[in-house]
Amino acid sequence: MAQRIYRILFFLFIAAGSIRLSAQTASSDIGVWVVASNLKETTLTEDGDDIDIAFDEDNGYGMSFNHFWTDRFSTELAAQTIHGDMSITSHFGGTPFTFDAGQLDALALTAIAQWHFNRAGRFSPYVGAGVARMSGDFEAIDDPDGLDSFDLESEIGLAANVGANIRLTESLFLAADFKYIPWSAVAEGDSSSDSLDIDPSLLSIGMKVRF
Repeated sequence: MAQRIYRILFFLFIAAGSIRLSAQTASSDIGVWVVASNLKETTLTEDGDDIDIAFDEDNGYGMSFNHFWTDRFSTELAAQTIHGDMSITSHFGGTPFTFDAGQLDALALTAIAQWHFNRAGRFSPYVGAGVARMSGDFEAIDDPDGLDSFDLESEIGLAANVGANIRLTESLFLAADFKYIPWSAVAEGDSSSDSLDIDPSLLSIGMKVRF
């Protein structure tokens, strides 16, 4: 799977290089972002009883570099941080009991190919797809259940993207961006641990400077 994704990424940037040779003009932009994340809630069943895992997300931050090879096609490299306090609700014995388990901190590195609409206008939406590398760690809260702090295995997967740029001046843009990244997190070096589907959805608001 990883080799396939690397091949897709390699193809995207080779294609972008070929497009650039035929482009009359090209430009780039850099962006800074405030990132609001939404992490998937999961219900596990153990011995017939449900265990609910949920997150109280905190805002993160991000940076991006985007190069336009033509008026419509660009490639973006971005880094975005993800934070969330995990809570666990057990239903053993039929009585719900909720406790704070700890904090998840993660980093999403993405390489996205984007197709832009109405780039010359004040409002320019875009769609994109590419690959993401997810990594992070979980810092457990000390409790009687003996939860441990641990790093998470790095994982490379696919990413979907949609967003829009709003022109303020010739070189300054207000931007909104949404990314969805399927991610099954698993403890690093622990082959016996179960994976947890987190699947972050990242809504980012930022400013871009084009040059």
